[in-house]
Amino acid sequence: MGRKHRVEVHGCGQSFDAYDVLGVLYLNLTNHPLTMRPDKGEDFTIPSSGLHAHAQKNTDRVLEQYATGVEYRELRFFPEEDEQVKILQDIKWEHPEIIMIGSSIAAQAYPRHIVAPIPVEDKLRNDYERKQLVVYANRFVAY
Repeated sequence: MGRKHRVEVHGCGQSFDAYDVLGVLYLNLTNHPLTMRPDKGEDFTIPSSGLHAHAQKNTDRVLEQYATGVEYRELRFFPEEDEQVKILQDIKWEHPEIIMIGSSIAAQAYPRHIVAPIPVEDKLRNDYERKQLVVYANRFVAY
């Protein structure tokens, strides 16, 4: 694991634990630890920061509908609380070097603020059931 780095966010008057690994600051916004794999070196684990990015479904639109009753839908997600948006904006503004990692839904709800991790292919199938998913430390999904 990396070195804990306490991040003071003056705009919201709060602080959070980010982790410095190989010169990159990560802030885990999920409710579970993230095991990450760099291109070189050992896997490392980033604990949850305690700050979570909550999202809500705002749009639900039918894209295709079949006679069998199956529907393909488009869902759009948006931030759940205005206060949370302000906190994440403050972090991004005051600490643009921090990579804020959340779920795919959170990344959609907070575009350009939160990114989603990408699972390491050789670990995906075997470890998903054991909840020991390993993700890339340098590849993310952004919306």
